[in-house]
Amino acid sequence: MEQDTFLHRIKALIQAHEEGALGGEVMPEDVLCGLVPQDELPDVLTLGMSLNYQRNAYALWQSIADTYCDEGARWVFVPKEAAKAGRDVLREALLRHRVALQPNRHPDIWQRVAQGIARSSARGNVVGLIESADSDIARLKTVMQQERKRDFPYLSGPKIFNYWLYVLETYAGVRWKSRELITVAPDTHILKATVQLGLCSPDILRGAAEDRQAAADAWERALAGSGWAPIDIHTPLWLWSRAGFPALGERSAHHLFRDARLETERLIIRPYKPEDARELWAAVSSPDFYAFIPGECTPTLEEIENVIKWSVSCCERNTKEKIVKFNLAIIEKETKQVIGYCGLGPYDVDPAQTELYYGIAESRSGQGIATEAARALVNFGFEVLELEEIVTTVHPENRASVRILEKVGFRYVDKLCNLPKELMEFDGYDYYVGRRADR
Repeated sequence: MEQDTFLHRIKALIQAHEEGALGGEVMPEDVLCGLVPQDELPDVLTLGMSLNYQRNAYALWQSIADTYCDEGARWVFVPKEAAKAGRDVLREALLRHRVALQPNRHPDIWQRVAQGIARSSARGNVVGLIESADSDIARLKTVMQQERKRDFPYLSGPKIFNYWLYVLETYAGVRWKSRELITVAPDTHILKATVQLGLCSPDILRGAAEDRQAAADAWERALAGSGWAPIDIHTPLWLWSRAGFPALGERSAHHLFRDARLETERLIIRPYKPEDARELWAAVSSPDFYAFIPGECTPTLEEIENVIKWSVSCCERNTKEKIVKFNLAIIEKETKQVIGYCGLGPYDVDPAQTELYYGIAESRSGQGIATEAARALVNFGFEVLELEEIVTTVHPENRASVRILEKVGFRYVDKLCNLPKELMEFDGYDYYVGRRADR
């Protein structure tokens, strides 16, 4: 590939990322934003990063956030404390919220890294470690990857080490000397994207250490003199691969769904994320939540997690012409908590039609929140997705839901009856329709 053509594609990739066209713009570490004070971020990010391998990064960082919020376990992020802790005490704290998955190996790695940090300076923290190297990446590489490699298991490896440098720069505001030495962090997504761009052959997908190094070297050569450092394109490459390589230079047909963000006076409504599971589960687990929802009962947390995974995959397949399922979390701005859900999908009685559905935590009922969310989604359906008609069913005794539908412009059409056996659970429900032409 000609260099000019290659750099044009890189520019298109970066632009797609900036415009939100790659989907999943939230990175795993974003869960710490606004939660961990800036001066504590270097320690939390570094210790967490030492276990960031061969596992779901979103789940790991959510576990780290949960542990930080646990005042009885927060001490594990203080290197001096973790370095001197008894093994059983450290193990219990790290297992409590599943930061550690392997009860012996993971606490051992955590403590060795904490000890390595603590003995690097009088400060005994990551800032002290960085200062001991004068913020110079070249010096830090020599210390962590050669002189004291045993003190920093996994963190010293080329993949995690380079991403760690990038994360400290991005989230903790660390300013590095020799920044050009931060190479791309070649995890599986980066390797796939590298092959997709034609920069390396598919052989590197074996993922061996030499393959990852070959990818890092290729990016260093390819971007020399371009004005971009290899690490600058890490996030766009990672998200591009995770999104299934949507075409560059044009908006994917699926972006309307996976990047949707509806905002009202009190709410933010957007597609599910893995970290929503516990709050969503809490929102829908009250005994009376399913009183008027046929065929459903209180789910387990694992079932909620599976629904979220499925919903994310549906967003990658949804188009204006065919909505597989469009499930959205309702987030309260004031508390930043998931307090319910809403969505659009094939109507159970007639899959050719698009159905509106919603559910709000019992603690938020009677506050107009369901109406606010339903109105926003209906507007999105008509104005953005260009649907001509949206339907729904409601139990006639569910007067609260009937009022919501009437407020957002739906009209009663008929009562469902004489349904096939497999749909009998909807028998006697009222059928409502909202039409774009009536607005």
